[in-house]
Amino acid sequence: MIKSIFSFCIVFTLIILQSCYVSKTLERDVKVSLSESIAMSISNNGNSTFSSNYSEEEYKKAFIEGMKAEFASGHIILVDNSPEFTVSISEFSMIESTKTETVSDSDSEDNGKVFELSSLSLNAKGQVVKVDGTDSRDWWADKSKDEKVTNSRSGGQIITGDNKDNNTYREKEFSDNEALDLARKCGRRSGARIINDIVKAIK
Repeated sequence: MIKSIFSFCIVFTLIILQSCYVSKTLERDVKVSLSESIAMSISNNGNSTFSSNYSEEEYKKAFIEGMKAEFASGHIILVDNSPEFTVSISEFSMIESTKTETVSDSDSEDNGKVFELSSLSLNAKGQVVKVDGTDSRDWWADKSKDEKVTNSRSGGQIITGDNKDNNTYREKEFSDNEALDLARKCGRRSGARIINDIVKAIK
């Protein structure tokens, strides 16, 4: 019973957190001026090098593309002159790290095998201001992903008929484009948070 309650609480919390990144519906088009000037920082505290696959400029471009894609689906009209709101991005960061995970499965030949796993964590924040001075809000968004260890069968193992007993462990690795994809997704999440702030500001 306690385990069931604990599991429910985890699921409920995840749903609440995820809902923060679902943009609410604006009832009309809103003109917004977006400052695309971003101060970005990239740090690597581990042994992997996924974050170095692209430049800061490419990550910033992907972030802005994601944000604009979210705006386009949410009645936000980007303009240079006479906006109702201004949006700024004060920070965009990416942190790469690694950790080890040891297989603990006495039925597997991989018992005791150590995997080194990579993590990518992206954060962004800024401000949305109503031009008439009646409202100002700070926004933030993040997007993270970790490599995983799994004993589920891969597509190749299914084709060859291997690992039917799920006793072989493998690493679910990042793709070479993982960091760039996360930058774009972080941009979309940021866009959703900004839209939600604008909805609140014009009520």
